[in-house]
Amino acid sequence: MNMLRFLSYVSEFSVAHGGNADVHNHVKTSKHKRCQQAGSSVSMFFSATAAGDKDLKRAAQEATFAYHLVKHNHSFRSMDCTAGLLRKCYDQRFTCARTKAEAVVTSVIAPHAMDLLKEDTTDATLVSVAVDTSNHKAVKLVPVVVRYFKITEGVRVKILDFTSLPGETSTLLCDEVYRCLSAFGLVDKVVGFCADNTNTHFGRKARRGQNNVFHKLDQATPNGLVGVGCAAHIVHNAVQSLVDTLPCDIEHFVVKVFGYFHIYTDRTEELKDFCSFVDVEHATLLGTSRTHWLYLALTYPALQSYFRSQEKAPNSIIKFLENQVCEAWLWFIHNQLSLFNDTIKKMEKEKSTAVHAARQLCDLQEKPLERKDALFIGLKVSLNIFKLKVM
Repeated sequence: MNMLRFLSYVSEFSVAHGGNADVHNHVKTSKHKRCQQAGSSVSMFFSATAAGDKDLKRAAQEATFAYHLVKHNHSFRSMDCTAGLLRKCYDQRFTCARTKAEAVVTSVIAPHAMDLLKEDTTDATLVSVAVDTSNHKAVKLVPVVVRYFKITEGVRVKILDFTSLPGETSTLLCDEVYRCLSAFGLVDKVVGFCADNTNTHFGRKARRGQNNVFHKLDQATPNGLVGVGCAAHIVHNAVQSLVDTLPCDIEHFVVKVFGYFHIYTDRTEELKDFCSFVDVEHATLLGTSRTHWLYLALTYPALQSYFRSQEKAPNSIIKFLENQVCEAWLWFIHNQLSLFNDTIKKMEKEKSTAVHAARQLCDLQEKPLERKDALFIGLKVSLNIFKLKVM
């Protein structure tokens, strides 16, 4: 019966015209024979019957390659080539192509990993759960992650489930999180909920609404939940608010410069020559992330020389580069962003906790105030202000 299920999973064919003759013809095909040979070794993973040492060793090797496939995020289809290569180089009977590799992963490795996770979380006293969503074309992917402390190993982070949902409403997300917690017996242990700072997850800033995942999950679990938002998003939003108060539009300048270079090899190579001419190190011009403005400020002299030499440069870029006030503000933001960038890196460490993130946020609040009291604006900003006074 296991073999019949395996063969039906591998291939489908029609018997509408020849009937029984179609079945006999399919059995004679080379594809069916390859699948039959592979199925004989797959059954060792599911059958309790004893097998020889060589067969068990080969099954272990095939399972190892299947695990390697998942660990490095390779496609199951890549095993068609890998299995053929291994047969030619090492073992003629190695048959772990994509169909068999998928069967081993989904029916052997994955259930075993879930069993180990259940055993591991049994000793956990308290856990926190995290959820996020990601769009992969038309598919809404939802990972559910649990975080807990183990005396022998410290903080542990494990994935409870990785599924797709038909939408991103608070009801769908809450039901999915609660289902995962129930499956692992963690409903009575969960004390924290981590997610992005969106209305769907937490409601508004005051978290007084009821149509959000945090409120619904808090009502569905016996312990009072602690809501932990994304501290990195808070820092990014703070930078956005800071930049919006400036008298010049630095964000527009960043977007225009990025669009001017990012797909044009000849322009990028020419900019490298200007970087060498003004003795600055060339750095890849990245997108609109606030922390990447650091690189744009460092290559600013090369950008000035480059666009001054162009006959048809964008007018908005030229106006920004020729305005020393805009240059002063860019260097000022560069100095401030170093604080925000360092804070985000510290908070995004693997072993970081909500306590560490809160401490970093408190430090970030104090450092700009210390700079303000010391009247610190940076050397580049001071030089630009001096030039403006002389003019």
